[in-house]
Amino acid sequence: MSIDNSSNSNMKAISLAQLMKLKNRYAERILECRQIVNTYNSTVPGSDTPDVRSAFENHLLLTKRLIVLKTKLDEANRGFQRQRLFEISEKKGLLLWIKGLDTTHGKKPFATNDDAYFEAEIRLEEKTQICSELDDEIFRLQEEIDAFNASTSVWVTKHHRERD
Repeated sequence: MSIDNSSNSNMKAISLAQLMKLKNRYAERILECRQIVNTYNSTVPGSDTPDVRSAFENHLLLTKRLIVLKTKLDEANRGFQRQRLFEISEKKGLLLWIKGLDTTHGKKPFATNDDAYFEAEIRLEEKTQICSELDDEIFRLQEEIDAFNASTSVWVTKHHRERD
């Protein structure tokens, strides 16, 4: 599947998986530029510093390009793919919450060195089963997402693919 076919020789089709790697690379580069500007914007005259102005301008350029990439990613993820992404996100959050759920049940030592009796509505066995089922669902969804990302292409311009 290809999104936004283009006959422009300046354009190249890349998979969504490649687009996400490119998006992450841009985000890292933006962070590097931001760190240079934050660290060296105000220094003692005569200090040996990187080119803050260049880092700032590169930050602005990379941010514009990142917006384009994120827009292409959003357009490609419309429909059922977006539903999968929301579903996997919510299931991961649910799994994290359930994994942290206290399932203490029965007589246990308490902080005062006395024994206390606890009753868990959701017990360890049920918690383990729910977590296992959620893990399976998350794995299945991730496989579907990965297959979609590998088989779906988007068109990007040459300057989006080059290192700045």
